[in-house]
Amino acid sequence: MSQQKAVEDICAAEDTNLWVAIDADSTVGFVAMKLHSEDSMGEIYMVAVDPDFQCRGIGSAFDEHCAQPLNLCGGKVGIRCGVSNRQQENVKRSFEHTVPI
Repeated sequence: MSQQKAVEDICAAEDTNLWVAIDADSTVGFVAMKLHSEDSMGEIYMVAVDPDFQCRGIGSAFDEHCAQPLNLCGGKVGIRCGVSNRQQENVKRSFEHTVPI
């Protein structure tokens, strides 16, 4: 499956919550998350930030935003990364500050 198709599919899914970062009317990032109320679990399926806007806190803001509904319901965080180990560790470290894992 192509990356474009994967993004289109997850963004079109009815059970996906999607938040977008915008700068001067341009999309600079997005996060796609699914909440599973039956087991109080949430999954972040995709986080993407335009390379020109990375290292500005956008990804961390997405992580914190996604953690809020889990904090409210005492939920668990599932980290499923299709990225490098370094990026996966950055995501995990970000969530350790927002939700106990």
